[in-house]
Amino acid sequence: VYIEKNGFPRYEKNNFNCPGEVLVDGLRKTLNQPEVFSKKILIFGGSTVWGTGSADRNSIPSLIQKKINENLSEKIKVINYGFTTVTINQQLNLLRTVALDSNDLVIFYDGGNDIFQSMVNENSDGSIIGYNQKNKLDIYIQSVKFFLSNNSYTYRLLSLIRSNANKSSSSHCDESDQKKSKKLMEKGFDSYMSNIKLARLYVQSRDAKFIHFLQPSLFYKDLKYSEYEIDIINNSPYQQRVQQGYKYYSDKYKNSPNDDGLYNLVNSLDSVKNEQEYYLDNLHISSAGNIIVADRIFEAIITEYDKN
Repeated sequence: VYIEKNGFPRYEKNNFNCPGEVLVDGLRKTLNQPEVFSKKILIFGGSTVWGTGSADRNSIPSLIQKKINENLSEKIKVINYGFTTVTINQQLNLLRTVALDSNDLVIFYDGGNDIFQSMVNENSDGSIIGYNQKNKLDIYIQSVKFFLSNNSYTYRLLSLIRSNANKSSSSHCDESDQKKSKKLMEKGFDSYMSNIKLARLYVQSRDAKFIHFLQPSLFYKDLKYSEYEIDIINNSPYQQRVQQGYKYYSDKYKNSPNDDGLYNLVNSLDSVKNEQEYYLDNLHISSAGNIIVADRIFEAIITEYDKN
């Protein structure tokens, strides 16, 4: 299942089949690609790029392809290189195996998996797939505990008794975890930005273009949360650490010294004004959310092309 070279599960890559979701040569199908084209746009990321929760026509790459076909005279082919659970170091590994032509455009759209890998799995240079393979028993036990904490009155009562018994040491634990979280955030972000830089240099060495997007997450919004969103967060393990990670990454990303080609979409789906809820869970978004993200990415594509 686990391919050491690039971290992609072979079974899923070659055998996935579900109505509304089609794989072509191991990649999620992008609709309305031109048969004859002058350049390519290659989009890398995790399950949000792949299109979890959306049919082929509503994945972010398919929506970008639609915008290009409708608004540009030039024939450009958009290719979906998204795959579930991958982190930016895996995206970079995959990028190095893909043929790039002069004037192609490479897009990295990520952040969620990288913050989780850094803050929860505590290994910013590893992979979620690799961590899961090595820690199957621990993950199973934590899943059972999480299920019981949400579904068993007896378990919650025992947890409360234990919590009250351990109050004297909780402040020390909180302080210790805050220090650990800070180190994880700093190390994780430095690794994240280093991989962005490596990807940019690699793409530019092939006379192609590179742009990067920090994706939105329910764990970090400027505006207030809806009742549904609050329910998702309250039932999410590791909430505090991931929220801290997203705030840190977003703030540092905005102020990066070399911000050319960096686009922060963290708050792009704040939706209180029109009362629209875009999140299916803490990271995956609906087709309506994909439309907004695709529009923002398309605007950035035009900006990058206009530079020449």
